[in-house]
Amino acid sequence: MVLALRNADILNAPPDDVDARLAELQRLLEGVERAIVNGDRGAARASVHTARRLVRSMRDPGHGVQAEIGSLRSRISDLQAQTQRDPLTGVANRRAFDEALPRAVERARQLDRPLSLLYLDVDWFKRINDTFGHGAGDEVLRSLGRGLSAAVREGDHVARIGGEEFAVILVDAPWAAALDVARRLRSQVIALDTPRGRIEATLSAGMTGLRPGEGPLALCERADAALYASKRDGRDRLTVDR
Repeated sequence: MVLALRNADILNAPPDDVDARLAELQRLLEGVERAIVNGDRGAARASVHTARRLVRSMRDPGHGVQAEIGSLRSRISDLQAQTQRDPLTGVANRRAFDEALPRAVERARQLDRPLSLLYLDVDWFKRINDTFGHGAGDEVLRSLGRGLSAAVREGDHVARIGGEEFAVILVDAPWAAALDVARRLRSQVIALDTPRGRIEATLSAGMTGLRPGEGPLALCERADAALYASKRDGRDRLTVDR
């Protein structure tokens, strides 16, 4: 891809040619924005990383361009945040979740703090799409993303990890408190009026608590198995595996 190929050229620009590097950085960030719009978040993330390296290489550029560099740093941070967000729902995306969970597990171990993981899935989502249209299905997901983000505690992490599947990392909450949060999140009913009728979507969920010596993968596998049990047993319910 042209965007990826140009990254090496940008870093090889003369380090003392600040104006040239600023111009190249502007072009690079414009390419990042295009990649985000086109859905190529892998290329966008790689180029954001290159942009950060380029800014760090611009040592002592002179007072006249400090403000411009500060503005570019802010723009890079904004673009990096966009590469970590699901464009439909606005919550964290799968990659962000895959990076956040190991950090949360490691923190819980080091500080001897509780950690729980909740998986949620919209019941009969394919039927919603087939009956009411994909636009209505998208609105169900957006509504769920907003509802989860508004209902979690500060410090918890909400992510969309699959088509209609979401995850919530519940940090520093004793089991009883985490279970209360999980029940409250799971009990949401997504009600939506559409030209084809009214949707009332329910949620199935699976929840686990981190066990001594357990890693992120095993934690995810148990949460996924608990979610599957909820769907197998009739949906619209929460299954826990402490």
